[in-house]
Amino acid sequence: MVIVDEGRRNLAKCLRGTDAKQVIVEELADMRTTVLDLTEVTRTVHGEEVRGWECRECGQSCEEMYGEYEYCPHCGRKVVEP
Repeated sequence: MVIVDEGRRNLAKCLRGTDAKQVIVEELADMRTTVLDLTEVTRTVHGEEVRGWECRECGQSCEEMYGEYEYCPHCGRKVVEP
């Protein structure tokens, strides 16, 4: 196997001789996450739905019309389901 990315190469070095599953579990536990709470739903003049969200971690508000956030646009935490 050829590892082309420096970060992946370093990860492979770290995982040698360790329990990879445990490392992944520990990394996930340390991952900075948040939940976005729906605070309001409005409509544009053309009838498109606009949803207002608030980040539980940083308290900042954001809006979206299409799709959903993967990361909070203010604090950068990964958005997870409540």
